[in-house]
Amino acid sequence: MKPADPGKMNEDERRIYDLICRHYLAQFLPPHETDITQITLRCGEHPLIARGNVVIAPGWKLAIHDEEIQNNDTQPLPRLAENTPCPVKGIDINALKTRPPEHYTEGTLIAAMKNAARFVTDERLKQRLKESAGLGTEATRAGIIETLLKRGYVKKQKRHLVATDSAVTLIAMLPDIVKDPGMTALWEQALDDIAAGKLPLALFLHKQALWVIRMVEQAVATK
Repeated sequence: MKPADPGKMNEDERRIYDLICRHYLAQFLPPHETDITQITLRCGEHPLIARGNVVIAPGWKLAIHDEEIQNNDTQPLPRLAENTPCPVKGIDINALKTRPPEHYTEGTLIAAMKNAARFVTDERLKQRLKESAGLGTEATRAGIIETLLKRGYVKKQKRHLVATDSAVTLIAMLPDIVKDPGMTALWEQALDDIAAGKLPLALFLHKQALWVIRMVEQAVATK
């Protein structure tokens, strides 16, 4: 491997090289530790909450010089005792509208697939998804997104991924159980049982075939 020579790099190349070096070094540093505090206040009948944080140990962030990260790291709260009266110095009423969540990027969609457990309400299935690292694997998630793009279910708008009309129609037609990430958790559990010798593979495949037939029959009946 030929060593890199920063002296022969242009400005953009040096910035990328510096970024790679800092992130490589960061993995060897200790965890970043923050002391998080919360103050609960009451103004009349309205509860108010203020949150603050103070860095105890910078850890891996010593290697990362990101002003936005550093500025958000420390937001100390004043020392207060319980039942301390606090004067109200002013009130602002802002007319705001709820903004819809942003469309996924490839990066945020992969992260959502990895953390699919947060979309599941059943605690048992939620835990199973956490144990199996969500939907897909590190090696297959990017390929799943690529397949969605090729089949026309997702399109790119700049850096975002947007569902097409075909995808919206398909999702509206599918039974809820098919769309539930918890179903993946059940299948993962069954595959673990097969690997452990607790469930015969033939029985699992037979149950899956019956399940598919039942789903198709329900779809035909409601057409």
